[in-house]
Amino acid sequence: MSETKTLHRNFWVWEFEKEERWLNEMAQEGWALQNAGFCTYTFEKTEPGQYIIRLAMLDSSPDFESFMEELEAQSVGHCFSWGYFRRSAQLGPFDMFSDVDSRISHLNKIGQMVRLLCLANLLIGVTNTFSGASLAWLNLLCATFLAYGLGRISSKRESLMEERHMENGLRVGLTGIITPFVTQFESAENMAGITVTDAFAAAWSALSELRHKT
Repeated sequence: MSETKTLHRNFWVWEFEKEERWLNEMAQEGWALQNAGFCTYTFEKTEPGQYIIRLAMLDSSPDFESFMEELEAQSVGHCFSWGYFRRSAQLGPFDMFSDVDSRISHLNKIGQMVRLLCLANLLIGVTNTFSGASLAWLNLLCATFLAYGLGRISSKRESLMEERHMENGLRVGLTGIITPFVTQFESAENMAGITVTDAFAAAWSALSELRHKT
């Protein structure tokens, strides 16, 4: 029987990347996730780096189940709408959301859940306030905290939207520069209304303008 240990840690729903990073750090130390529940993680002793851990908000569709089977990923726990998976590192990289669009879609799903919880707590809090309930402030506090989390999710989504310009996250701007001697070989008719300036200064000005555009 393999050696195991159980740890208790708390992560908010918008900290799933931080949670996943911690689980993979544990795997690199030779403690692979064996089971996960509410704030509870059970690890088993393995070879360092033997497994890669991933987590995601679950999709109940048959396509998702087939997708996980194709990846040869093993389910090692559930917590509410979240699923925890591990796969042997020998099989290569394990990415459930390998492109920008799928990562944005995942964030949208998380944001929708947080938004519903936030609105529910806000509605209950306001209703209880007018009815004189003593714990109305608790729902309002939860709504405020969930609104903060929603802002964090929205910020991550905006960052991914910027990366969408290119899959590797780069943004490309194009400009053209021509030699100042163009006036010597181009006809005056074609140069009408055009002012020729220093090429270096023009390039620097174009770069400064492009930096502020998306």
